[in-house]
Amino acid sequence: MSGNSTLFLKMSEQDFMQIPDGVRQAHLADKVYQQEDNDFDELMKDEHYRKLYKAKKTASKELTNHTHFLREQRRKTINNKF
Repeated sequence: MSGNSTLFLKMSEQDFMQIPDGVRQAHLADKVYQQEDNDFDELMKDEHYRKLYKAKKTASKELTNHTHFLREQRRKTINNKF
């Protein structure tokens, strides 16, 4: 492991606060990234996000259906050879 490795840790605030102040200040304090786990409703309030989310959902469904179709076609072709 090299000396410049970057690690991403997920921990509770309580565990974070148990790290000694000196270590937090020197290594972690300026690199804290917070993400709300249940912010979907907030994100959906943004029109552009909502539009992109709907497009992603539609594309995902179409891709799943087309994948199924292609596998069925391949299965039928293989079964017809025998």
